[in-house]
This record gives sequence, structure tokens and C-alpha cells, in this order.
Amino acid sequence: MKNLILLILLPAVFTACSQSKNRQAQQSLNLDSVKQVLKQTDQAFSDLSNVKGRNFAFLEYMDEHVTMLRANGMPLVGKDTMQKRFAVRPDTGFTLTWSPMFADVSSGGDLGYTYGTWLLVTTRKDSSEGTYCSIWKKDSTGKWKFVLDTGNEGLKSAEEKK
Repeated sequence: MKNLILLILLPAVFTACSQSKNRQAQQSLNLDSVKQVLKQTDQAFSDLSNVKGRNFAFLEYMDEHVTMLRANGMPLVGKDTMQKRFAVRPDTGFTLTWSPMFADVSSGGDLGYTYGTWLLVTTRKDSSEGTYCSIWKKDSTGKWKFVLDTGNEGLKSAEEKK
């Protein structure tokens, strides 16, 4: 009788384990595609900066409750703060672009980060390069918006090129 019960239960256990592994593999594939979408979003953000300017692109992709971390200054908090800052700091004298190198997302697929390198070229053809990291979350419509952005100089600067 015990052998009969084992013969009946074993296939059910193996099936359940197999289904669990399939679900995990499927979830991993879905997260990989979400990571790709986030990386593509970051690249589209850079492309918009190249075409319409940094100020326009940043305002388009930032969350209402964004925090911007910059060297030698306190954090800048809120989209309204950034709108005021950009209003007095035109972006006509330079072009800022970047290249995302990596993206990762939470297991829920609604929070993630990207990092990569940025390039700033002035109208005088001076340039500087650095690295950045952006933290993103999905808004109520499912669009990725960055909630925190920071970067640093150091890869190359105008002085180093001379």
C-alpha cells in the first residue's frame, strides 16, 4: 500500500517542482525584458537630450518627486525646483548625451537603476566626460521616470585633453 501511495504522489511532486522551475525561468525572462526596456528608456532619454536639449529631456523623464545630486551642493528636490533651476540655466551652450552600460530592476519590475558614461560638448568644442547613475520607477501609467540622478566628472576633462 505504501508503494502505491508513493507511486501516486511522486509524479505529483515532480510536476509541482517542474512547474515552479518553469515559473521561475519565465519570471527571469520577463525581468530580462524589463531590464532591456529600462536601458532603452535611458538611451531614448539621452537621444532626446541630444535633439531638444538637456533641460527639455530632463523635465520630460523626471518624476515629480525627483532628487538630483550634484557635486559641491545640497540635493535638489522636486520637479518644480528643477524647472526653476533650468529656467535660469539655459542649455544652448552645450550638448549632454550619455550611454547606459547596465540596467537592473527589482523583482516586481517597477523600480530599477541604470549607470553608464556621459559626454558634455560645448559650442566651443570643449568636452568633459564622466559617469552617472539614475534610479527609476514606473509611474501610474507604467512609464519609467527617474527619481534620483547623480554623476561625476573624471573620465576626461578639457584640461586633460590639452
